[in-house]
Amino acid sequence: MVKSKTKRLFCILLCILMLIPQSGTVCAAESGKVSQSDTGEFEIHEGEVFASGGGVSSGDRSNLKLNEVWKSATGKGVNVAVIDGGANLNDPAIKSRIKGVYNAKTGSTKRSDISSDSHGTSCAKILVGVAPKVNLYIIQAGKDGYIYSDQVERGLAYAKSKKCRVISMSFGGDTYSQSGYNAINNLYTASVNSGLVCASGGNSGKREYHYAASYDNTLSVGAAKYDSGKKKYVVIPKGTYNDKMDVVAPGGTTSAAAPFAAGVAALLFQAKPSMTAKECRDIINATAKDLGAKGYDSHYGHGLIQPLEALRKVKGYGITLKQTKAVIKKGKSVMIKVKSIRPGSDRVKSYVSSNRSVASVNSKGKVTGKKKGKAKITVTTKKGSKAVFQVRVK
Repeated sequence: MVKSKTKRLFCILLCILMLIPQSGTVCAAESGKVSQSDTGEFEIHEGEVFASGGGVSSGDRSNLKLNEVWKSATGKGVNVAVIDGGANLNDPAIKSRIKGVYNAKTGSTKRSDISSDSHGTSCAKILVGVAPKVNLYIIQAGKDGYIYSDQVERGLAYAKSKKCRVISMSFGGDTYSQSGYNAINNLYTASVNSGLVCASGGNSGKREYHYAASYDNTLSVGAAKYDSGKKKYVVIPKGTYNDKMDVVAPGGTTSAAAPFAAGVAALLFQAKPSMTAKECRDIINATAKDLGAKGYDSHYGHGLIQPLEALRKVKGYGITLKQTKAVIKKGKSVMIKVKSIRPGSDRVKSYVSSNRSVASVNSKGKVTGKKKGKAKITVTTKKGSKAVFQVRVK
């Protein structure tokens, strides 16, 4: 596979995409260095790939409220691309969504020139499982478990020509490539129809950079699985971590998490087609649910991706309070007053105190001090927007 002695093979850990929770195989991987003048080569170590239905588990659909999201956005009309080793174009989960194909080695746009790759098929199924009405473009940038960086760059140029707003890439390596960065940057900074690359963050279990995910203009996606005991998503132990991580998404490996995040991005672009790639990425990060260490951290990034919250932010949903904090005496009260709610048809649904022994709150937003201490009052609207009122009782 290597065409000259100057090339060195570097591999990544791209393991089984997990739609059946117990079906995972960890495959060994190693990495080497490639000079900027060389053509990078990524090896995908694939075991048996389990993929069925739409590619997203019922648990993840429920936990991330995708059924609620689909009432407003399904990705309809949004062009997206999956760059991989090909895909099974006849898989019933993606067949009807495929609008074009491209073999980046030969330049062919014939369906017969696309390999039936299980890894790429699973990635495409996950993306469509999140955004079921997207226009899907399958871009083959390698074959038989190998992905080549020069073909990836040509694939990105093709995606741009097709006005793809989202590109999913579940592969990578440890070497920075200026040409690779430039190809992604051309999409990200385009004045019209800018595109967001969602890339797998890596599965090395080490603190290190993983490209293309670690480029500044890429959405770097880690993987997290739902822990029924802790009743929350927990980052996978083998996930690569660094200060470039953006968010985590459901997946047994980051190969599965990247297309999940790509699907979420497609939903947001449908809601607001004029949005730039940077704006889309910023909203995904801003609405993520904080997990792990408080605030941003190198394992979870900004936290777990939140499709519904992100969609609401894109559509201008929100509630603003006239004041967000107050100090009151025991036995005294203060009213929480709403400054604005969007959309105009929305209304306050509930007020909930984090510590009712310190401060109680009634259904009208009247907060009463009970004893010395601090409490947070969460104000939630019928459409799910939230605001926090902090109170200190002295």
